[in-house]
Amino acid sequence: MASGANLVELDLSDNAFGPIGVQGIADLLKHSCCFSLEELRLNNNGLGPNGGKMLAEVLESTYQSSKQAGKALALKVFVSGRGRLENEGSIALSEIFKKMGSLEFVSMPQNGINPPGITALAQAFALNTRLKHINLCDNTFTSVGARAMAKALPKLQELEILNLESCLIRTGGAKAIAKALDNSYPKLKEIMCNFNEINKAGAGAIAKTAALIPSLETLQLDGNCLGEEGQELVMTTLEAAGRTAIISGFDEDEGTEDEDEEEEEVEEEEVEADGSTQSKVDVVGYVIVR
Repeated sequence: MASGANLVELDLSDNAFGPIGVQGIADLLKHSCCFSLEELRLNNNGLGPNGGKMLAEVLESTYQSSKQAGKALALKVFVSGRGRLENEGSIALSEIFKKMGSLEFVSMPQNGINPPGITALAQAFALNTRLKHINLCDNTFTSVGARAMAKALPKLQELEILNLESCLIRTGGAKAIAKALDNSYPKLKEIMCNFNEINKAGAGAIAKTAALIPSLETLQLDGNCLGEEGQELVMTTLEAAGRTAIISGFDEDEGTEDEDEEEEEVEEEEVEADGSTQSKVDVVGYVIVR
């Protein structure tokens, strides 16, 4: 901080510092040396919902101070996977994401985020039109969250990777995502919708859309509930467009289920913050300066 350096990247991943750790790095993040920060990586830090809210407050302070100094904080990369952010932390962070509008890469897997948190993030993503990479795998979207994300996707024409693996988007959510992706998306390379309880109709809708995206290299639909008929529908759809090379296979397909094509959607309650804290520990990481 005293050196006068301008930090570009800060990576403190894989340190279990929790909310207490956020307090420990608050002064650094608020300092003028972080006004130039472009990448913030806090993966596997166990921040919890309280830590997520604290981090959002710190970033808001940095944003306002840097804006007054002439150039507002403009993060391009934000990584906070396996952090137990839940809805409260994610909703708080979405507010600063909206203000910055500069994100290009967001990775927030395995955070216990439910539909309210996913909806808030989706609304923030819609204002970050340069987003190239979205990884929200292993959070509980349900079709409610998937529909919220679908509303944001048409604004993200720079998108290259969409990872919604293990998000429980189900058939209704899959159809909404497929419809949203039925646009140009000239740079989209990967769609990951595996392990989502999607049935034949939902997978068919995604395959139909994917077949028409020239840039697409990978489509993952394994681990869903297609059965033989659903798998055949996907392959036939892709084969008709000469795109069978993009599908990753169905080795872990769950088979068909006895359920309606369109399941009833129920809004999920926000998960209550647990308020847990952890002991202060030594932190290791690295920074990149200009």
